Amino acid sequence: MNNNKHLTKHSKSYYLLKSYTHFAFNIFYSDVQVTGTENIPTDSPVIFAPNHQNALMDALSIIVHIKKQPVFMARADIFSGSLTKKFLHLFKIIPVFRIRDGVEALSQNDRSFATAVQILASGNCLGMMPEGTDNDKHRLRPLKKGIARLAFQAQSELPKGQSVKIVPVGIHYSHYQDFRSKIAVNFGKPIDILDYSELYNTNPQKALSDVREAIACELKQRMLHIEDDTHYELLVNAKNIAWYELCNKPVPNYGERYVCEKDISKTLENAYSAQPQKAEELNHLVTEYNNLRTRHKLPNEIFEGLYPRKEFYWDIARFLFFLAPIIAGTLFNLIPALITRRLSSKIKDPQFVSSFKFAIGLISFTVYYLLFLCLPAPFLAKVICILAMPILGVLASDYFKGLRIFLATVRFRRGLAQNEPSFSCLQQLRSDIVSQVKKLMTIQ
Repeated sequence: MNNNKHLTKHSKSYYLLKSYTHFAFNIFYSDVQVTGTENIPTDSPVIFAPNHQNALMDALSIIVHIKKQPVFMARADIFSGSLTKKFLHLFKIIPVFRIRDGVEALSQNDRSFATAVQILASGNCLGMMPEGTDNDKHRLRPLKKGIARLAFQAQSELPKGQSVKIVPVGIHYSHYQDFRSKIAVNFGKPIDILDYSELYNTNPQKALSDVREAIACELKQRMLHIEDDTHYELLVNAKNIAWYELCNKPVPNYGERYVCEKDISKTLENAYSAQPQKAEELNHLVTEYNNLRTRHKLPNEIFEGLYPRKEFYWDIARFLFFLAPIIAGTLFNLIPALITRRLSSKIKDPQFVSSFKFAIGLISFTVYYLLFLCLPAPFLAKVICILAMPILGVLASDYFKGLRIFLATVRFRRGLAQNEPSFSCLQQLRSDIVSQVKKLMTIQ
């Protein structure tokens, strides 16, 4: 058990790594909205149970936003290579084996679960993905029995009066893979395992089922859950198109946008269930709109506030004024950026792309910045340079993303001014889509 001391005790190395990772996390995502932290118990062992859509980023989104040092259980196939194993152990991540890892490997789960019980019995917290595997759809899949079984096992090891709490965590990304995308993290109400202990003593299977159902119910309230498989693509596209016009604030933070998208999706899902013909009508408009928008290479963002001409000219001046420092920021960060892009492009599993981008970027940019300490220059100048480079890099990334949208807006405005039929049709299609969605929202 000496090897587990790092997992059950407060670790200084973990604290330093976590602090630096938190800093990098806030660079990787342009908008991080965290709610519900008041729901996290402070006097009980806790199991965090997030929905699982984005590999290791799901775990990191919890790790960097809580005060304790949680131990996470992750699929065993990522523990390949001695260096990876050491890194994951340092970050307090332990393996869970699945049937696809081989029948022999499943026996090793006994050791992992015994370690997990020890962690909870010591008063520490644990993280476990109740769905088992990740998936790119905005939908909660059936939960595995492991998390409920582990909770009851740990509960039996606790002194009388103490209880294990399970905290469901809803996580939602604006984009799974993009650097400078956005994320909303929502900690749900804790589920007290002690409330199910009496049932577990008389009917274990019913207790396990009830706990899973309670977790699933809370998760569906905290995440974007689209159950309708028939209209799934339509629901995703409709909420992506209409959210801007239906939000109360013109420029909401991502937490507010997520709530708006969730309301739109749920309302439309209910409407299509009652009136299937409405889905067919809207689907025709959405398909035509997306085909036309794709043909002209116009992102949805250009319609999210076509501001007055005066502000449009101000944007031109702003892009020109900041061009010089942005070029400097691009050149300063070009080498580690290219390394990160090249290595992450080789990842075949789309759900692991952002995790590798984050990990590779964390290492490559850190090493690259530290190399500047070897330059023959005053120490203060080197420190200022190292501090300035990540700031300039983020500004450069946001600048070019904004510039891409700005140039697309210019093309769209020019097309409207020249009375090009396809651009006028695109604007009308969007207006019709938003109008139909608003009407359905009003009816519901």
